[in-house]
Amino acid sequence: MARPTLVACCLLLLGLAAPAAAWAQQPAPPQNPPDTKPARERHRVQEKEPPPPQGPWGPEDFGFTWHNPVWRGLIFNVGPYGGGSMSLGVPDGVQVAGDGVNPPVSERLVWDNQSFRTTAFTVTTDLDMFRLSASFFHGTFDAEGEFIRDNVVTPFRSLVEFDGDAYGFRLGIHWPALRYRDTLLELSVGPIATVGWLHEETNEIPGGMLLTRDAVDVLTGSLGPKASARLLLGKYEVELNAEYSFMTGAVRGWTKEFSVGVGIHF
Repeated sequence: MARPTLVACCLLLLGLAAPAAAWAQQPAPPQNPPDTKPARERHRVQEKEPPPPQGPWGPEDFGFTWHNPVWRGLIFNVGPYGGGSMSLGVPDGVQVAGDGVNPPVSERLVWDNQSFRTTAFTVTTDLDMFRLSASFFHGTFDAEGEFIRDNVVTPFRSLVEFDGDAYGFRLGIHWPALRYRDTLLELSVGPIATVGWLHEETNEIPGGMLLTRDAVDVLTGSLGPKASARLLLGKYEVELNAEYSFMTGAVRGWTKEFSVGVGIHF
């Protein structure tokens, strides 16, 4: 009697233990995955951020300039600026006089071509990828033209040469497209485009009796290559520049500028 009872108890214990063992072997419920959204956001922001610009104090660099615009310094330049054999499309100088009885007398000055020689003073802001400049120039010009005196009866024509003062300003943007630089030296070449204003005035016209002075004011533009060499001395710099540009507008022709400058950079 005791043996069957013992067997029944063992079977009952085995039956209760099997579900418990199966429950103990079940895998633990999955935990929530870590939140990686902040890391993904930081990664996307870093991808959108532009690469840090290289400064003139950085490692050796050679190639096309594609750095981000960032303020690098301020430079003051001075040097000769001028052009020769420039064609003109300016209005003629005219003066007419009459006494109401006799036919009126008129004098006309036709501007033909000219050369000018000035000294330019320039302030340049260096934005690394490009440079913005403002220039004022002052000097003299000499021109050739035709003087015409007409009294209705016998017109008189003659070729004349005249000169006078010339001055104006230019606003420019320069891209140092191809550049080499290291911690001490920077060499670059690239295009420069400018817009400006030119004033020329003469106070002596050969043969003029009524027309004794004339002046012209013209808007100008220019485009051409510019080369620059810089010596970097700590926070200071010394530079040499050369520009060869074609001036357009009412005054057309090739102009040249050479300048030396000093400045500070950051």
